[in-house]
Amino acid sequence: MTEQNSNSKLTLINATLVLLVIYNIMYWGSKFKWFLEPFYLAITKHWKLIMFFEFLAVASVAVDVIIRFDTFPKESRKQRLIFTALIGFLFMLRFLFGVIELYMRGEVR
Repeated sequence: MTEQNSNSKLTLINATLVLLVIYNIMYWGSKFKWFLEPFYLAITKHWKLIMFFEFLAVASVAVDVIIRFDTFPKESRKQRLIFTALIGFLFMLRFLFGVIELYMRGEVR
């Protein structure tokens, strides 16, 4: 693998991690009506597709942290691990809430 290819993969994983953090802030803020209520309505409309893409993003970030944990600088290891665990937990919580909402709307039998 070339150095440029490795750096572009690292940049993509870092961008995915940042986007997941921003998405979680926007989602939870709009879910509890702090701001961006139209954002939440759009998410619930396309919930299944968004959850699929989010699963791929969370899994990619988690696998990257597992595989390259020893290669990260000591300062960022703990931060990456905490952010990845938090994003994974919030994904599972969002999945649970989403299934409950689908059930309450009568879309799951």
